[in-house]
Amino acid sequence: MGLVDATYYCNFYFSEVLEAAYQNKSRSFDFLLDGKKLNDYGPIIPPYQSYVHASLPPILNAMELFELIKSGLANGTNENDVNVLEVLQDQYQQLQSWAGDPCLPVGFTWDWLDCNTDNPPRVAEL
Repeated sequence: MGLVDATYYCNFYFSEVLEAAYQNKSRSFDFLLDGKKLNDYGPIIPPYQSYVHASLPPILNAMELFELIKSGLANGTNENDVNVLEVLQDQYQQLQSWAGDPCLPVGFTWDWLDCNTDNPPRVAEL
């Protein structure tokens, strides 16, 4: 799989079969991208094991790959606006079920407000 010249973040999720752990068997592995080994410092050993010479391959349950987008992102709604919205939520019980960022992602703002497109976005109207 060829990847374009960009920054990527990967999350890998592994599991272990208890039977293998009880039989003094262990797992280790290398990460390869286009046939090139990415971990130059030696095999990766799960933190719950300490044996360097593995007898089993890894069990990979899932992998997430994120590409860093360098434009069009905001860190979140303006902090002062968020603080005011929290006060309103404390005062009015019908607003307490709303959670998450009130203005992001664009197109999914809270139903009872409108946001502008500044960076960071601001609450423009309630």
